[in-house]
Amino acid sequence: MELLLLGTGNAFTPHGRLWSGALLDGRLLLDCPATALARLREHGVDPGGIEGIVLSHAHFDHIAGLPFLLLEYRFRVPRDGPLAVACHPGTWGAVQRLIDLAYPGTFPPDLLEGLLLHQPDLTGTVAGIGFHRMPVHHTSHLPCCGYRLSCGGKTLAYTGDTGPGPELDALLDGADVALIEVGESRPVGGHCSPAIIRELAGRFDSTRFLLTHVHEDDGALGSLEDLSNVHLLSDGERVEL
Repeated sequence: MELLLLGTGNAFTPHGRLWSGALLDGRLLLDCPATALARLREHGVDPGGIEGIVLSHAHFDHIAGLPFLLLEYRFRVPRDGPLAVACHPGTWGAVQRLIDLAYPGTFPPDLLEGLLLHQPDLTGTVAGIGFHRMPVHHTSHLPCCGYRLSCGGKTLAYTGDTGPGPELDALLDGADVALIEVGESRPVGGHCSPAIIRELAGRFDSTRFLLTHVHEDDGALGSLEDLSNVHLLSDGERVEL
């Protein structure tokens, strides 16, 4: 099971990093930032081979690439069937509004249904990968979720954006690997910081922590270099899980 990092920066796109997003096992997108399609091309990935997406929440640095992906499917790379999208119903509503705002009239409801298939269930399978969607603490203004993904006998916990708390602990419990944000250099509500990652890596010492959605590389992340189960990711990196 391989992760391809399409971007590892937070909403402010720190120097050298694009918005955070990843491709799991060549077929499942973990969020869809605006630069996702460009990065897929850069790495020789056929967009038509993507089978599904999991969306953590509706902030634009996590969903703004969907209209461009749909343009690709309508005009360049026709699909045999709809792309499965696992997300909270509230996130799905935001996706529909975004697509209509981005390209009015281009994707009427009947056409959109042929391109995207919403999977609102908490537990299921997307792109042949088992998922369990769980709430996380990020912002009170919209629903935010993490995912436990099962593939190749391993469990990957994907957080999207989240701060510490019992929700994050439940997501991480028993996970082999955690793709987790470290979006702030200091504790800020709804995000993780290097100090929080250090605490989590100590408590969940059998979990491998992969850090993404990072803040400016101002030296704070260097404080984690002594931790054997923590790895700071970079754009375009491929990681075997």
